[in-house]
Amino acid sequence: MPEAKTAKLRAHLDLFTGDMDSEVARLVALDASELVPASEEVAGHLGFRATVMADPEGSEFCIVSR
Repeated sequence: MPEAKTAKLRAHLDLFTGDMDSEVARLVALDASELVPASEEVAGHLGFRATVMADPEGSEFCIVSR
């Protein structure tokens, strides 16, 4: 969209993968940013590891794996 982001996105995506490192690297190569590296602190209480990412517009999403 041509308009700049003006507020935090109200939706949050959690995208599941079987290979966290490869998926994060692929997304970074597509201009996503890694905000919080993979850890159990983000979703450990649910038995998952998650990496918090942002798209080029700054909208946050997570890459999640077991």
